[in-house]
Amino acid sequence: MFQIRLAEPSDRELLVEICLKTGYRGENASHLYNLKSFLGDYYISPYLESDPNLVFVLTLDDVPVGYAAAALDTRKFWKFLDEQYLPRARAQYLPLVAEFTEAEAELWPNYQSISDISKLPDELVDPYPSHLHIDLLPAAAGKGMGRALMKTLIDALAAEGSPGVHLIVDANNPRAIGFYRHFGFQDWAGNDEGVIMVMRLHGDTASW
Repeated sequence: MFQIRLAEPSDRELLVEICLKTGYRGENASHLYNLKSFLGDYYISPYLESDPNLVFVLTLDDVPVGYAAAALDTRKFWKFLDEQYLPRARAQYLPLVAEFTEAEAELWPNYQSISDISKLPDELVDPYPSHLHIDLLPAAAGKGMGRALMKTLIDALAAEGSPGVHLIVDANNPRAIGFYRHFGFQDWAGNDEGVIMVMRLHGDTASW
């Protein structure tokens, strides 16, 4: 039986594993990483610390099979990454740099600086200050649970007073792009690498 609940600190290891198993255009990225926590420690672990009330877990028979995570205020999240989270994460992984795979070496600059993501324009971040991620294992795919999980997170963002939310999706992941468009996100900008999508939120519900 599927259920959706708030994440707990004890979920971290399994959520990091889900991130890895969905980390290559929605498919398993385990073969790309020797350090199995490396991807998830960048893309999901910070949210468990910065916005724990905006991380929801999808479980199947009490086992996590997906998650949706958001930051209410993207600029505050960047500040948290820069000043608190990334210094600790860098210290953990710095001794292992010489053993990095190609994928790990490609991600490593993100651990060193938030400069790339913090270059997102004010025209995006001002009206859409929140951002989110969602990942589902195959066991949860095609059953409407992605939409249910997304609705739970969007409603939580709206209840927190967010006026809008954005996300960035790999341009080579048409399944994910289609999911977000079907859910109600609109394209804001894009190129061959990624598509920025947005949704306005009103009151305590989203503008579906």
